[in-house]
Amino acid sequence: MRTGTRLLAVLATGLLGVAGMPSIAHAADVTPDAVIVCDPGTTDMQFNTTSSVRTLTHDKYYSVPAGGSIGIFNSITKIATITASVSYSTSATVSASVVIGELSGTVGVTLAASGTYTSQTTESVTYHAGPGQYAAWHGFKKFSGNWSGYKCNTGGTAETYVSGSAVSWGVAGEGVSSCSGSYSSSSWEYKAVAYAC
Repeated sequence: MRTGTRLLAVLATGLLGVAGMPSIAHAADVTPDAVIVCDPGTTDMQFNTTSSVRTLTHDKYYSVPAGGSIGIFNSITKIATITASVSYSTSATVSASVVIGELSGTVGVTLAASGTYTSQTTESVTYHAGPGQYAAWHGFKKFSGNWSGYKCNTGGTAETYVSGSAVSWGVAGEGVSSCSGSYSSSSWEYKAVAYAC
């Protein structure tokens, strides 16, 4: 009898186990808490390379005759336009203002916002000059660079790789340079004289 009772107990335990299976399956369907891997909605990016070039936007030749002088060089002609822009090499993008802001912080200069451009038709420079030939000019430093980083989704559960390039400008320069002067090849003066004189 003890053996028979023991067998019945084992069978009863097995049935309870089968009956309990739906409860086990239900527990398995519960979604675990999502793992947070980044700050929601943020972008962690940096510029890998940057460069700057003195770029003339206005330049014009002037000739002051013997015995004459000039104090203001007016109507300096526009010769180029610099446009601030951001481009992307990945399907994922980030705000252009974020990219320009990062470029500005990297080069340590306040830069023009993406989509803007040097729109002034003419410029004038106040400078006293005697007889001679001159190039009057105006320009900006043009900054550019390549960037990359990771964009965090709104839930903070995944990051997407983003990259691209950017161009903007800042640091204005202007002056009047003698056409007979000698200047460094990277200077404003050299470029102005080479173009206008």
